Amino acid sequence: MSMAVLTILFLVAAIAIGFFRKLNVGVLSIMAAFFMGHILGLNDKQIITGFNGNLFFTLIGVTFLFSILNVNGTIELVAKRSVSMVGKHNWLIPIVMFLVGYILTAVGPGSIPLLAILPAFAIPVAIARGFNPLMMALIADFGAFAGRMSPITPEGLLVRELLATGGINDVARRKSQIICRVTHLGYYHDGDSLCYGYHRRISWY
Repeated sequence: MSMAVLTILFLVAAIAIGFFRKLNVGVLSIMAAFFMGHILGLNDKQIITGFNGNLFFTLIGVTFLFSILNVNGTIELVAKRSVSMVGKHNWLIPIVMFLVGYILTAVGPGSIPLLAILPAFAIPVAIARGFNPLMMALIADFGAFAGRMSPITPEGLLVRELLATGGINDVARRKSQIICRVTHLGYYHDGDSLCYGYHRRISWY
């Protein structure tokens, strides 16, 4: 069995054990890396050289900062203030919701925490303004997906590091970011159309 296949199997096993046993997948993955490394005949020093300390501490710092902002209500407050600025212009609500998801994700926390926060905020706003709540939640999450490859998000940092290791230049990285954003703008357009269709039907009744 090749090293690549064995690595994937260990990763899948770590995720499965973490999910079912409610354990930290990261810690399990580190244990799996050492276990697999010794099976393949690597010593501890060779295994540790694959660990990127700079990336690790950058991810910890960014995640820790925005965890604080999430716990103290700053992110939710920014989202509410952004929506309240549109006043009675309901047609702006889906646009603002997408931009809120995009900006809050792109400035640092990444999509993982925002994907849980945004729907909880978007659904009550949609119900209050007569929009389809499911579509509004999806629009907010599409904004989060569009902003997730920012250079300072955990996902963006990880992808940039992996692309740089693979010898992929800045031009290719920028193209991948543009494709990601354009794709989710297309998803936004579809969700926005469904939102307005639902809104018109509610208004007609």
